[in-house]
Amino acid sequence: MVWKGEITKVAVDVVKETDVDELVSASGKIQPEIEVKLSSEVSGEVVELNIKEGDFVKKDKYSVGSNPISYSPAMIAL
Repeated sequence: MVWKGEITKVAVDVVKETDVDELVSASGKIQPEIEVKLSSEVSGEVVELNIKEGDFVKKDKYSVGSNPISYSPAMIAL
């Protein structure tokens, strides 16, 4: 049988494993999975912060130190 149609040229290559680097750009707003509100039982000046933005914090972890002078009178009143 003889083919009498158009001849299409093709390229071939040897298959090999390689890394593909892709950069994806998108716009939008990132939302946290969980949002936590922190509050204190007493008011006072924050003098020590033992966490950084992005840190994981466990329940009852000491994370903020306050000036005891600013809340001592409130504690005495209790």
